Amino acid sequence: MKLDVWHFIMRYTATVLNSSRNPRQKEVVAEISACILKKHAQGGTPAELSETFEKWLIEGTVWSAGACRGCLERPRQDICTDGSRIEGSHKGWNSLQRVHSSGITMFTTLCHDFVLRQNIHVASSHENKSDFLLSTYGSHHVHLVDGIAQLFNSLQCEGKSASSTHPLPELMQLSSMEHFGLVESTFASTFCGLLDIKTEDSESGDTDPCTNFLNEITNDNHTETILQSARPPGMTLSQHFFTIATRIDACAMHISSDVEFHLFMDMRAEFVWISFKMTPKQWAAATETYNNCLEEKNRANGSETVKKNPWALLQKLGVIEVAVMNHLAKNDFKCEFTAAH
Repeated sequence: MKLDVWHFIMRYTATVLNSSRNPRQKEVVAEISACILKKHAQGGTPAELSETFEKWLIEGTVWSAGACRGCLERPRQDICTDGSRIEGSHKGWNSLQRVHSSGITMFTTLCHDFVLRQNIHVASSHENKSDFLLSTYGSHHVHLVDGIAQLFNSLQCEGKSASSTHPLPELMQLSSMEHFGLVESTFASTFCGLLDIKTEDSESGDTDPCTNFLNEITNDNHTETILQSARPPGMTLSQHFFTIATRIDACAMHISSDVEFHLFMDMRAEFVWISFKMTPKQWAAATETYNNCLEEKNRANGSETVKKNPWALLQKLGVIEVAVMNHLAKNDFKCEFTAAH
């Protein structure tokens, strides 16, 4: 694999002890950059980079315990993933978000189409192409081509076709045991493993109904119709799809009602929540306290409580801090009441 200068340096600096807090980091980055540029400009050799590594290894306060000679090398040369290709892929994903202002359901479909087109383009550039890929002539409508091939072959087997040609190549169905798109993430649902999520084991051993519903959505062409028929009141299609796919209630990811907002503002002032001073552990503890207080308020009002994810508080605090700084900068202290927050 090949990396551009920036990504190569970032990979090296990731192994520096204490990262940006190390007083030697800038000096190490400068020497690594000089070695790379000298190698290309003056015909330098990789040995100079190894000498730089050894120099700071002897110094003893630069490389972390996981760093060793050769640990940053990538010996495989059969995967074309240099910096230019990576940046090109990022531009493709970003263009989808900019050009198509859509919800999660449509964006997921666009992502599948984007990856399929990329795979067809990459596979078509190989010397050894499969018979099925050749039969597509570069088209990404692989299911249409496969359907035509299956219909032709079935008619030929039943004797309804007078043609004596060879069967058309069909698309091979290979199970990669991978899932593309929105997935359930324990790391995300537990906020980096800091939250305890209670799970109820199924005694009957049946498949989770959410899994069945998600498979039905993924394999059906009328995704929007299925989601619309089962969508809870007050929830958008994207929120419903997000909840099913990630097992995280979409309402837990934002603070919306007046009760939630005013409780957040009161606790922010009481506990002096400041973004740059809050650590993940502090956010987990603050969220637990916030959810307990919210549950008490909703119980008194006879309302149901959706426990918030720490990301809801984190993002709301960021929005509030920016709004406060803008008001201070403009010397605007006028209070305006709005129903939506």
